[in-house]
Amino acid sequence: MMDLSDADLEDTGLSDSDIEDGDLSDANLVNIDLSDADLSEANLRDADLRSADLSGSNIRNANLCRANIQEANLSDADLSLANIS
Repeated sequence: MMDLSDADLEDTGLSDSDIEDGDLSDANLVNIDLSDADLSEANLRDADLRSADLSGSNIRNANLCRANIQEANLSDADLSLANIS
């Protein structure tokens, strides 16, 4: 499991990345490019994803509890069974 908890990845390009089951809790992911990335089963709890590009990404079974997804691009993203409460 990749541990990127509390990481500052603002404005980073990680399209097509494999972050399956990764820990991105409390991470600064503002304006990050995660298009077509595999974030299945990732922990994104309390992550700041404002203006992030998550288009086409796999976010199945991910934990997005209390994540800020304001103005994020989620077009064609797979959010099946994701916790978005």
